[in-house]
Amino acid sequence: MPYFLINEKYAISGAQTKEIFVEALEKAWTEEHPVVQFRSAAGDTEELACLDGSCAVEHQELNKRKEES
Repeated sequence: MPYFLINEKYAISGAQTKEIFVEALEKAWTEEHPVVQFRSAAGDTEELACLDGSCAVEHQELNKRKEES
């Protein structure tokens, strides 16, 4: 009988559907790679949003450097 152990935590035994494997793998991945959301000091998440491939934090730093030049 097949037996799979994922991250030494989730066991799948016997013949299972691919949905069962996907669910177990996604759950294990989520636990190992949690999403971390950062907030600005003001608590405004929009301020830190990345737009067009550049983040507000990096954009502000770039503007500061331009002003100093």
